[in-house]
Amino acid sequence: MKKRLVLSLVLPTLLIMGCGSGGGSKDDKKQSVDSALKIGEVVYNAPQDIDFNNKTRLTLKRSKRAYKKINSDIQKETTACSAGGTFDYDEQSDGSIIGTYNTCVEYNNETGLYEYTNGTITISGDLERFAFYDYYYTPDYYNNSGTGDYYKDIKISIHSEGYITEMKIDGTYQEYQNGTPLETMVFSNLIMKENNQTNGVYFNGGFSDTIRCFNESHTYKTDENDWLIPNALNSNYFQSGTIFVDDIQYKYHGDMVTVRKGDRVGEFKQQDLIDELNRRRSGEDCDIY
Repeated sequence: MKKRLVLSLVLPTLLIMGCGSGGGSKDDKKQSVDSALKIGEVVYNAPQDIDFNNKTRLTLKRSKRAYKKINSDIQKETTACSAGGTFDYDEQSDGSIIGTYNTCVEYNNETGLYEYTNGTITISGDLERFAFYDYYYTPDYYNNSGTGDYYKDIKISIHSEGYITEMKIDGTYQEYQNGTPLETMVFSNLIMKENNQTNGVYFNGGFSDTIRCFNESHTYKTDENDWLIPNALNSNYFQSGTIFVDDIQYKYHGDMVTVRKGDRVGEFKQQDLIDELNRRRSGEDCDIY
């Protein structure tokens, strides 16, 4: 579920306030313009925009596959991968497991491709905590060995209680394409919650994203009493909810969002924000930013 929150034009009414017959003074006009939020001040990249939730679920799926592999070969601490390399594991006294992939290449029955894995993964005994260290994963090793994921040091915990599922992420993740980093994401104890009854989502913590010329780092805090609710007709929009990004408040209503920074305020269409962020994230000319 991607929601791209970006820039927009300032409300025309704010920009032309005081103009026309009988309008205010030049100072009034200047004050009205200065009080309106500018384009560059309201852009931010929301954590869910990266779709890391789906990537995380795929990672957890791979973790559980590793756990299943360990249980099926419980007598063997080192097992050979089907097309090359090995997988080693060590069970700890607390029930957790440390698994190490050594240039492991295996056939994936679901995709019909040979996947490559190298690095270390730890799995807690209750399957609620995972960590990846210097961990490479390539889904199509023989045809595209330079495209995949790299988890420098990612720690993930996931827990469900009642209607709430909570995930906490800390560490650095990179996506590679043709041998070069395409995108780098750094999570600083970022908490993501989802209410399975209301579909509300909650973010709290730090997050930075670098892709091409786009580079941003922010802290996020959703209003505890006003979680973000996705729009039922357009998953790119929030229907309602309030989130603070650094010192800026974003309050969603319908297809609009009201943005406040101190005494300054702006009203933006969510689609305008989406379009502007897409433009900036895909930009190749770094000199314009």
